[in-house]
Amino acid sequence: MNNLYRKIALVLALVFAFCALMITPQLTEVEAAGTYNSGTRHVAATSLSSQAAAYYKGDYTFSSLSGQTPDTIKSKLYTLMSTTMTDSVSYTSLTSYWPYTDASGGKTGTILFYSDTVSSSFNREHVWPKSRAGFYQKNGGSDLHHLRPTNTAVNSTRGNMTMGNVRGVLSSYSTYSYGGNTVLYYNSAADLVEVNDNVKGDVARILLYVYVRWQQPNLYQNVASADLPPMDSDDDANNGYKVIESLDTLLEWVELDPVDTWEMSRNDLIEGIQGNRNVFIDYPEYAWLIFGLDVPDDYQTPSGNGGTVGNSPTPTPEGYTPTPTPLITATPTATPTSTPIVAQQGDYVLVTDINQITEGDYIIYGVNGNYDGAMNNICTSSRMGAEDVTITNNTIKNPSSSIVWHFSSVQDLGGSKGFSIYNAEAEKYLTIYRADSSGYLLSDTADTFTATEDSRYTNGILMESGTTLGRYISIYQEDFRSYGTSNYKQSYLYKRVDEVTPTATPTATPTATPTASPTGEIFYGDANCDNAIDASDATAILRHVVHLTTLNAQQLINSDVDLNGEVTAADASCILRYIVHLLPTLGK
Repeated sequence: MNNLYRKIALVLALVFAFCALMITPQLTEVEAAGTYNSGTRHVAATSLSSQAAAYYKGDYTFSSLSGQTPDTIKSKLYTLMSTTMTDSVSYTSLTSYWPYTDASGGKTGTILFYSDTVSSSFNREHVWPKSRAGFYQKNGGSDLHHLRPTNTAVNSTRGNMTMGNVRGVLSSYSTYSYGGNTVLYYNSAADLVEVNDNVKGDVARILLYVYVRWQQPNLYQNVASADLPPMDSDDDANNGYKVIESLDTLLEWVELDPVDTWEMSRNDLIEGIQGNRNVFIDYPEYAWLIFGLDVPDDYQTPSGNGGTVGNSPTPTPEGYTPTPTPLITATPTATPTSTPIVAQQGDYVLVTDINQITEGDYIIYGVNGNYDGAMNNICTSSRMGAEDVTITNNTIKNPSSSIVWHFSSVQDLGGSKGFSIYNAEAEKYLTIYRADSSGYLLSDTADTFTATEDSRYTNGILMESGTTLGRYISIYQEDFRSYGTSNYKQSYLYKRVDEVTPTATPTATPTATPTASPTGEIFYGDANCDNAIDASDATAILRHVVHLTTLNAQQLINSDVDLNGEVTAADASCILRYIVHLLPTLGK
């Protein structure tokens, strides 16, 4: 009998043990190993992890792929990330992984996306909005590389708006703060939201991952419904709207916020769970290569500066022949004593030809969306300040000495100009000393800059540092930053009027109206001779006045609508007043 009781007790013990095993939550891979993210936010990853180095083999090494066509690179990366994704997690289980993959400093405490704060309370954020994708809570909708933990209110405010630059671009916008810091800048009517600079790279690399791994085409362009991929079984809405405003913004964000060691550690942990990696974290160079663009030469990546892997040089991208920038060999090292601080007095006019750049005083003027300004001599956090200026007829009158820069030792360098840039008030040279968007320094030693015409903008001038190649003078929002090739904004030069030498067009406007008309008829107001009077005629006159174009004899006759014997901006004003019926007639 006792044996029977012992057998019954043993069976019951086994049953209880089995039941306990069944109801005990199973540990995830990272929990079982007790592994937390050991990286550090905003400390640049200067090397690949051992896991990352082992992931890229055979045809998938950077040296093998980087020389291929953009379509081939994108296709290969898709194959690599999809075939190595041997496991997936469920939407509901995401929250059990994040305390490990998104941990802070190798211990408990989850870092919330967008706000960069630590909390134990969070919800699930589709960085690529699910309303603009073919997934919902499966596949791309439950991918650890894609979804991130966020504060509920921040997530709700972010909504599904297009990522983009708001500050310094939109005249009005709202902000949202969390944890004592502003984390979102947005305008719902404009469908635009901006995150802080130290999160922009993370956002861009996630969007690139989803674009390639999950084949979502509407990255920076709206896509018609007929051209969208099929939706997952649990998804019923994809409007095809773009998720970031432009390719320029995407690449600007990638470069502005480099990969940090925390991102690299997170990539390692997710590889241990899903089997695949976000290739744009290990090799952000692919952000340029999949679009057929050149990787900035000085761009620091985990694989090495400029995409170098180990000691092997990066293959030259197809169709690209690098052209070295010539340097000025003799750079003055002493502060010149001949530059007067009163050099700002006088009129500064727009430089319309690179050949007009000679020794002299200049204003460096930048435009970025709705924001513009002249670079001053205040260097804060390695960025140069910007000041508002008034520009009338492409002329700046009597500027403050803080925005006047003296170009010296000017040399012709085969299609470009080389020079140093000095501010007399500060008694310092402008220098870009490091390959970073915050790389400026006012120094006693000159940097050498090369200037070329910026083909993207009429009269735009592109100025590159000779000390730190691939870094250009560029306005950002409320300051000037040292940007890489892909994301610099338009810059213009204004030179003291008594130093400007026109290259073709005579500077003197005819003082007398020609007495004979080539056609025998005068059509006052029709400055461009298209047999109509509209705003384009006023524009034609203004372009003639500032020497951007030249009116012919008939056009000059038609343009002198106030009959004072010369063509001036006053004639353009008369035409505009006539168009809106404030002036009854022209030429009387």
